[in-house]
Amino acid sequence: MAGSKIRLLDEKTINQIAAGEVIENPASVVKELVDNAIDAGSTKIVVEAVNSGRQLIRVQDNGHGMNHDDALLCIERHATSKIRSVEDLWSLATMGFRGEALSSIASVSECTLLTAPQSEGLTDGSRVSVSGGKILSHERLKCLSGTTIEVKSLFFNVPARKKFLKSPAKDATDICKVMQQLALSHPHVAFELILNHTKEFSFKASSCEERIKDVLGKEFFSELLPLTFQHDDLILRGFISKPSYSRPTRTSQHLFVNNRPVQSLALSHAVKDAYGSSIDPQRHPAFVLFVEIAKSALDVNVHPQKREVRFSFEDELKQLIVQAVSAALFTRHVPVQTVQMSRPVHYEAPIITPAPPQVAEQMILIEEHAKVLAVFDDFIIADVEWKEPLEEGLSVISIKRALARLTHDGQSGTKSVSSQTLLVPIFIECNAEEANRLREKLPQLEKAGIVLSDFGRSSFLIQAIPSYLESSMVEDMIKAMLVDDSHNLADSLAKACKSVPKHKTLSPDAALQVIKKLRSCDNPYICPAGDKIVTILTATDLEKKFK
Repeated sequence: MAGSKIRLLDEKTINQIAAGEVIENPASVVKELVDNAIDAGSTKIVVEAVNSGRQLIRVQDNGHGMNHDDALLCIERHATSKIRSVEDLWSLATMGFRGEALSSIASVSECTLLTAPQSEGLTDGSRVSVSGGKILSHERLKCLSGTTIEVKSLFFNVPARKKFLKSPAKDATDICKVMQQLALSHPHVAFELILNHTKEFSFKASSCEERIKDVLGKEFFSELLPLTFQHDDLILRGFISKPSYSRPTRTSQHLFVNNRPVQSLALSHAVKDAYGSSIDPQRHPAFVLFVEIAKSALDVNVHPQKREVRFSFEDELKQLIVQAVSAALFTRHVPVQTVQMSRPVHYEAPIITPAPPQVAEQMILIEEHAKVLAVFDDFIIADVEWKEPLEEGLSVISIKRALARLTHDGQSGTKSVSSQTLLVPIFIECNAEEANRLREKLPQLEKAGIVLSDFGRSSFLIQAIPSYLESSMVEDMIKAMLVDDSHNLADSLAKACKSVPKHKTLSPDAALQVIKKLRSCDNPYICPAGDKIVTILTATDLEKKFK
């Protein structure tokens, strides 16, 4: 009889498998530790990460702390103060609950826990040191109440896991994102983040409204409408964007269920459904929404990192969300634009009013092989001689697609881009996550002719722009790019160009610059997304219009 092939795993392997499920990267360590700090009743939490968390993560809180025995026990796997039985999983009121976080973190790092119960000044506390899951020491000492956890050399004993980490810059961005979500969901708690020796933010305990302004920016908050709705055990509160403030991606959607940051595509779709035809089908509303629901109707144990939740009455919940959002949108005399032909509409009226004679003269600029005849909405009508002969007639040029081609080619280095300095720089306000992402891209933006400079913790000044762009268009383009999490800047810029609001049209001078630059491109006829930039309006086309 053949020997048994099945073996029981040793404790070290079990812990590292659990760590692989719970601890994905430095940001997941931060989230688990801050979750515990919130559960401990902390009113102030300070997080510090060195080398984007790979060298050190320190989380310090002023919560209720632990006694000497609990300080050691909390390192053990499945040791928790949050639940006592399976039934407790259906009435959770805490952020963490499974008792895997500290054990998993300690198994793949060098971890030190310093803690003491609530008391005034120095009190009797405990320190536990662990390396790779092995407890090195457990000692008594005097310290301040609360808990401080230091995690060093993350994944030092799992080199295969280290190879799959993203770049330090991406880890830093993810830590910022995690902290922002936790700060949004718990405005009564003060948060401070020190990232790579730089203070990213320091938020005082405040109201929900002030916290949204602190985290996401005052400009973002100004585009929101308040929402409050209650039905039986369901409470829905927060803010949704005006229909005119739709976004190209879902990155501006922040959902919290019983104060837990979660993702739910079903609820996101429900919010969008409520907008109906007031936003383009290809765009998304922004929101900061808090769902309070009976704990028994919620399963938060469906994802190792608690990113997703499951509802026992999802269909009914989606209907209620549609009802609540619709009521908030359409009972406030908010101007709503109707979408036609599945194209984005973000303008108040097309700019087609007759120009005064002196302006009309300026519309026809004679430049070699190019005449700008008219600029309206998203189009330039011009008489252009292209390097590859097209049909004889007037050229109709899509401004957005042309700008997408120019910015893509400029950023990718296929053509040099000259800049013109602005007399009055443009102020751009970001949140901490967006600022980090934008700061990484400053050199690449400069290659595309867009020069920005740091202006404080999370603000920038646009100092110079390409000659073929209007300053207002660059401002809108940068803001659109901030919500695009693409790591290919050329593609991000191209998408951003196409999402600039239509009413920000070009002047005749700028339109001529677009044509001049476009003619020098290797492919002036097709944008990076594969859409046509130029079409020819022939005499035959005009004759057909009059039949």
